[in-house]
Amino acid sequence: MSGRRYIVVLVLVWALILTWGLYLAFEGTRMARAEEEHWEDLVHRGMVTFAENCVVCHGAAGQGFVGPPLNREELRGHPAEDKDIFEFIVSTVRDGRPGTTTPRWERLVTGEWASYTAMPTFGAVHGGPLNELFLRAVATFIMMGDWSEVSAHIPPAEIPEDREVLLSRLPNAAGLTPEESRRAKEVFVDRGCIACHSMNGVGGKVGPDLTQVGAWTQLTPVEEWEAFLYSWVENPPAMENRAPVYWSNYGGPLPYAAAGSVQTRTAGAQAARVQTGTGTSVTGIGGEEAPSVWEQIPLPNPIPLNPTQMPPMPMTDEERAILVHWLARLGR
Repeated sequence: MSGRRYIVVLVLVWALILTWGLYLAFEGTRMARAEEEHWEDLVHRGMVTFAENCVVCHGAAGQGFVGPPLNREELRGHPAEDKDIFEFIVSTVRDGRPGTTTPRWERLVTGEWASYTAMPTFGAVHGGPLNELFLRAVATFIMMGDWSEVSAHIPPAEIPEDREVLLSRLPNAAGLTPEESRRAKEVFVDRGCIACHSMNGVGGKVGPDLTQVGAWTQLTPVEEWEAFLYSWVENPPAMENRAPVYWSNYGGPLPYAAAGSVQTRTAGAQAARVQTGTGTSVTGIGGEEAPSVWEQIPLPNPIPLNPTQMPPMPMTDEERAILVHWLARLGR
């Protein structure tokens, strides 16, 4: 009898050991899968949130335009491991960055563009639309997500069916007759620009809002801005120096680097003369004298732009000229 009990106990012990071993094996797999699904859910939630809130500034592929490029190797990683990067992205989306509410670009003495544009505050703590879960989801997507999947989640364009209503919603430009503005607006609609870009609340949600695109630069002459926009629209993929590579709201102000630097250097020279009576100066653009310190301020490292997704738009040279003549004066 005792022998049978021994065998029964032995069998039960081994059964318990096997059961516990199988449980541990499957539990480990289950927990690993649960964690994987957690990150997948955050990435998807962040991707949809990015498509609905961030694309118009940062691009569907994170290539950057109004906002800096986000599809960058230094921002990739795993939130659980690269915590500094994760918290940096979360705080940026939550708290924003200082700058102008309307996009503001100025050309540097190097010929490159710098942005002085603000990053809006998206955190609910500041009255924004995103609570902490969605802030962390966006950061997780930027670090781990597939940028090629964003476009499928961009909200559809809002375009009135009535053509006259649509044209009336688009702005007229300063210095143009109503007839000239209307012709440009017709090009904007008929050549498909409105499918991606919005103005006054109508249009697409892929590219930036162009309602005040003429006022994006304050120091660049309107004719020069118009020529820049012409080259942009003519062949976007081939356009070099198409957008800022310096972002003052991240890397600090760029005081000596304003467009052509004529205004800035003149102001600097005048300030030096007021403060010192003479001032140590060097000859600047146009013969103006500016303190040598303006020449010595180093630029931060630029952030290279990724290729644009904007294709060449099918239009004649005349249509393109009409379009950019209007665009360059919007908001001025």
